[in-house]
Amino acid sequence: MQFQTLFFSLTHDIFPGLLLLGMLVLADKFYKEPRVWIWMALVTLGTVSALIKHTFALFWILLLFSNAIVLFSRIKDNNNNYNAIKVWLTLAIGGIISGI
Repeated sequence: MQFQTLFFSLTHDIFPGLLLLGMLVLADKFYKEPRVWIWMALVTLGTVSALIKHTFALFWILLLFSNAIVLFSRIKDNNNNYNAIKVWLTLAIGGIISGI
């Protein structure tokens, strides 16, 4: 009986993709229930991704743009506009801090 070995190669694209996915999931959690630890995790993931490669700072732009679309849809549906705008601005401040 002969055993076949299967090797998986981790390319340089998988880890940044996981960072972006983690940021998107945390941003969704932050919209549902804003917590300081979620915000700090987002800032940390954004900083780590930008330190890996400076073009990964675009993750924040993608995150803020996609969440702006969600924000506008929530503004149309709900009367609680202040909270949604406050959460988005908090994310934008996190992106600024992460960029600095």
